[in-house]
Amino acid sequence: MPSSLFNCVNAQDLAQVRNMAAQYQKMSKAVVPAACAAGEVMLANMKRIGQGEYSIRDFHVLIDRFRVTADQENVYVGLPPNSRLTPAAEAMDKLYQLNEVVIDLAKQSGDVEEKFLAELAAEGSM
Repeated sequence: MPSSLFNCVNAQDLAQVRNMAAQYQKMSKAVVPAACAAGEVMLANMKRIGQGEYSIRDFHVLIDRFRVTADQENVYVGLPPNSRLTPAAEAMDKLYQLNEVVIDLAKQSGDVEEKFLAELAAEGSM
């Protein structure tokens, strides 16, 4: 018996699923730029707090090298992964957990998430 007699998927349903998949693919391309834009907000907060925090004043050169970087798996705020400055960052973190403070403040204020959603909406409307 030909397999076409056992059509389990409605053509309209299949078209809708394909359309949704295309929309998700379009949105997935917008996620990294939106996350990078939100990361810039976190970066500015990290630098501002780090430069004002007396206990880590000797690490200002390190803080000035913080960047927003992205790869296939994540968006990073701070030193790029595998940076040669990572041991210095770990020493600074023992004195003052800058990233934890900034993440906590970002959650409280909502500015990073707000920026991410705004950028995602702007990218998605293009």
